[in-house]
Amino acid sequence: MCHLILALPIIALPMLWLLPAQIGIPAYAALVVLAVAAYWLAARAMRLPITTGVEALRGAIGTVRRIEGRSARVWVMSELWSAQALGEVLHVGDKVRVVDVDGLVLRVRKIAAPAASPGAAQTAGRAIDPGRSS
Repeated sequence: MCHLILALPIIALPMLWLLPAQIGIPAYAALVVLAVAAYWLAARAMRLPITTGVEALRGAIGTVRRIEGRSARVWVMSELWSAQALGEVLHVGDKVRVVDVDGLVLRVRKIAAPAASPGAAQTAGRAIDPGRSS
């Protein structure tokens, strides 16, 4: 259907031969305006940032929800993902940025300290230590 709208100026050319000029020219002009508007909307939509898929995850910010050994569960874009820290120790509540995606595992970096008090960080859960071998 969209190809029909984009080809509308070409498909409508016989209108100029079959209809009187008083009707054909304004009708053809209206169809050309409609096609140009469709071209403009399509071009604008192609420039929008990616909002779905793996491409949208890179650079997204999330929160550590749970620590599971050397990995964590992070809340990113309204979904709970498995994640691995790149060089930092993560705690529950830390803000992280997605650096890369490997299958269904996110590679993340901590971007800010937890907003909780120092005592709350100790009771929040275990930490991930990427340098420690398990």
